Amino acid sequence: ISVFQRAAGTIHRGVVVFGQSHGQSGHGSHCAGIIAAQSNNNVGISGTAKSDNIRIMALKFLDEEGSGSTIDAISAYNYIYKAQSLGTNVVAVNDSWGGDADETEDALKAVIEMVGKKGALSVVASGNDGVNVDDQYTSPACIDSDYIISVAASNENDELATFSNYGKDNVDIAAPGTNILSSVSYNCYNPSI
Repeated sequence: ISVFQRAAGTIHRGVVVFGQSHGQSGHGSHCAGIIAAQSNNNVGISGTAKSDNIRIMALKFLDEEGSGSTIDAISAYNYIYKAQSLGTNVVAVNDSWGGDADETEDALKAVIEMVGKKGALSVVASGNDGVNVDDQYTSPACIDSDYIISVAASNENDELATFSNYGKDNVDIAAPGTNILSSVSYNCYNPSI
């Protein structure tokens, strides 16, 4: 999940992360810590980064309680689109949010596809209600788009996490989603300790 940006002839890797920042639920910061932490450097956690050349574009549209509007999500995607139009090569967007569809669903799909056509996949959470999203629609996980990967959460035994949404048609893959270490600053790498 990266953004590539050319600056002074050097390619910098970065990340677009939607979620709450440290000091609220910390989920956005936790995800960014996983994505940007170097792998195999024997320091802290082993993240997904293969380079120390990571840059994160953190976009926040949720309030302190974790609520936000689809219009605000659309505005955040428009910001990404503008960055792409100015030369930032965004290849993926992490979307750790979701909810019920509303009258702005078509506009959200349109802007996700605008960003997608410029080269970015949107990796979206399937949700945390433990429901089948083939029967109970949630957005953006159930938006039908070639530019969306809907991800359920799995546990340490590679089984569906008890809280995770699932669906044969609307969920593409499961990824580890419980007891995940991060470089987020809670005086240790795991905030539950």
